[in-house]
Amino acid sequence: MFFIFNIVLLLFLFHENVCSYQSKMTFKTFINKKKLEFSDNSDILDVLNNIKISSLHISKLLSYSHIEKLNGYFEKDNINTVNIHQEKQKKIDILSNGILKNNIEAQRMVNVIFSDEGNECVFHLRSKNKIIVVYDPLDGSENIDINMPTGTIFGCYKDNLNFNNTLNSINAQHNLVCGGYVLYSSSINLVFFFQNQLYHFEYDDLMKDFICINDNLKMPIKGNIYSVNEGKIYNFHKKHKLYLDKIKKENYNLRYSGCLVANLHTILLKGGLYMNPKNINTNQSKIRLLYEGKPISKIIHYAGGICVDEYRNIEFKKIENYHQTIPYYFGSRENMQDFITFCQKIF
Repeated sequence: MFFIFNIVLLLFLFHENVCSYQSKMTFKTFINKKKLEFSDNSDILDVLNNIKISSLHISKLLSYSHIEKLNGYFEKDNINTVNIHQEKQKKIDILSNGILKNNIEAQRMVNVIFSDEGNECVFHLRSKNKIIVVYDPLDGSENIDINMPTGTIFGCYKDNLNFNNTLNSINAQHNLVCGGYVLYSSSINLVFFFQNQLYHFEYDDLMKDFICINDNLKMPIKGNIYSVNEGKIYNFHKKHKLYLDKIKKENYNLRYSGCLVANLHTILLKGGLYMNPKNINTNQSKIRLLYEGKPISKIIHYAGGICVDEYRNIEFKKIENYHQTIPYYFGSRENMQDFITFCQKIF
């Protein structure tokens, strides 16, 4: 009897899901539709589709990370390997990087690839445009040991004028034509901007595709969440300590996961602000401008929020070198205006 009940319940859920998804757009439908609307950007849409495929491969890799012991550090000759930022690399960091690189390279549309885990890769390809893809393959990989959220961040630049200097192509206004993130958590979320709109897709295992949740995602104009690593508070500037005191008195709630993508997703949906100040003792910052800062700033822009390094808009900040780091703050418009006004009064 219990078995029959379960079968009936599954059939009911299947029917309800099929009916509800008939009116919702799948990622495959989105790609095909946009290729008809924007044929000049079909190459970018192909890159986006490859990133989507890569995200499913990485998600499967994450599900086996403990069983296959992939969450340990990668060693060569009994020495931990490090990335360009001198951070120790886990096996899963390198494997995730390889998945993205190989999938993008196989498409043969991208001219230049920059990864947070490696150096520049250049290909001779068939696209008429210069396409540059940047990505952080596995943000928050330290979370894997405790089954906390992780993510992928990516950005796609397109240039049909400058084929010689990649940095100039990246710094040119309006060349960042697509970018976003994948959140690997209780579900797989794909959020990206394309043609001045911000899209939110979520993977449905029944449909074997991502389903559009929102085709014009906007963040609340104000929220009561703040996201910051308060364990580092003694490295913060006085103005940031005082601001944290202020918003705690205003009953703000702390949400911090150790994964930039997860923190971003929270602020994007719930509103509030994210802070990642530089260390005043070492004068060092953590957020990578190329791989993380620029794509996220565009996401925040299209969502209606504000993203700055201290007081300058990240969208207009020039990249001086490929692995440049910066202090980083983003959030809902009213929260960020309050934050900036407060900090300007403190010296």
